[in-house]
Amino acid sequence: MGMAGGIYVHIPFCESKCCYCAFNSRPTRAGVPVDYVSALLLDIEAESAVWAPTRFGSVYVGGGTPSLLSPRQLGAIMGALRRRFRIDTGAEVTIECNPGTLDLARAGAYRDLGVNRVSVGVQSLCDAELKALGRRHKATDSLAALEAVRSAGFEKVGADLMLGIPGQSIESLDATLEQLSARVDHVSAYLLSIEPGTEFERMAALGRLDLPAEDTVLGLYDYADWKLRAGGFSRYEVSNWSRPGSECLHNLMYWERGDYAGIGAGAHSHRSGLRYSRVEDPEEYTGRIGGGIDPVDMRERLTQDQILLEEIMLGLRTERGLDLTALSERREIDDRRLDDAIAGLVGQGLIARIGNSLKLSPNGFKVCDSVTEAVSISAICR
Repeated sequence: MGMAGGIYVHIPFCESKCCYCAFNSRPTRAGVPVDYVSALLLDIEAESAVWAPTRFGSVYVGGGTPSLLSPRQLGAIMGALRRRFRIDTGAEVTIECNPGTLDLARAGAYRDLGVNRVSVGVQSLCDAELKALGRRHKATDSLAALEAVRSAGFEKVGADLMLGIPGQSIESLDATLEQLSARVDHVSAYLLSIEPGTEFERMAALGRLDLPAEDTVLGLYDYADWKLRAGGFSRYEVSNWSRPGSECLHNLMYWERGDYAGIGAGAHSHRSGLRYSRVEDPEEYTGRIGGGIDPVDMRERLTQDQILLEEIMLGLRTERGLDLTALSERREIDDRRLDDAIAGLVGQGLIARIGNSLKLSPNGFKVCDSVTEAVSISAICR
């Protein structure tokens, strides 16, 4: 049967734009525009035609702030997806929520629509840190959202956290994790980075951004890993921890280079080595779809080198590691050069070779990108 694919639906609207955010999102005061949802429904209809043989094991509604969708709007989207795509009966259906936009009534309505996993954008449970990030919500809003989700009957609940926030310390991170680990079964913790075009980039250029030093941030990452493991979580990818059986199936599908259909402004799709994405601007996207014009503005057929790079990068990011047997079956790889590079990284204590599997060491996880680059260069140079 092959691996089930995933469907991603993008809701590019938020109540306000956070200082660090480089995602495709626009501030709105009036919820998700009606014409955007109408465009999504037409997009689902058109896109589903090329996915007829594919079965899907996950649906992920991301943003932006998808919890700005009214239950009626989400119901229309979910109904269209189920009519048009072959979605497995027990598929994982996730919606991202921002604290302050989710109460018990809305959480219950989402549950009734077949959503079975919620990811809450907590970021921190320290109000000073939330303020530094430009978040609208307070820690009490996050706790109330998590309480609402649990009360609505959700068994799979995740939280997003940020590491390296101005003013963040081991003590404040400990307080956040202490409160969170009793309430969720999945944690994603991302290192704060300064992205082009963000408020943080402008503040950094003016010398007005006091970020923790790199070794402090790596210390926060180490501490998060230790604390979560002590609380019964396992790390299954560089930035993701879960209790047993609560891994995010949609993300696992990405890391295993599965096929996925992207719906909405800026959404990316991947089908059998063909990658394509829709226009980012929501108004242009809505206009194109309303006018019967193809919303896709980028298409590329992945080369063998690009596929190889992705396999190495995604394989090394996961706890399971990179399968060297599958890699060495490729005629285009110089095995000797690759073996030399691996031996060097093993010598530096950055990776471990267990049988024919290559895994990052605890220190390797912290410099994942540079390890990936070293392995990739050696595999592709010829």
